Amino acid sequence: MRYGDYTHEQSFTQSSLKQILQLTGFSKINCYEDSPPVHGLISLLRWVLWNIIRSCFRFILAAETGSKNEIFSQNFTAVAVKGVNSEKQRVQ
Repeated sequence: MRYGDYTHEQSFTQSSLKQILQLTGFSKINCYEDSPPVHGLISLLRWVLWNIIRSCFRFILAAETGSKNEIFSQNFTAVAVKGVNSEKQRVQ
């Protein structure tokens, strides 16, 4: 969340973070959406509503662009591996 804390100076999209990670030697980069956590009845209702709305967003985006794995939440988690050569480099 960009404005959730005054120390958050930079925000990234899935694409921009992948670009930076690749340029700094990371590979096997995967991004995962952070959905609302369930910790009670109200949060369960929020989670169900979020998944319904998210499904609609994904359907509309897929119809327009063909893209399937976009992130719609305010936060996401990225996982990357540092120092592993790509398959192309291993073959050479």
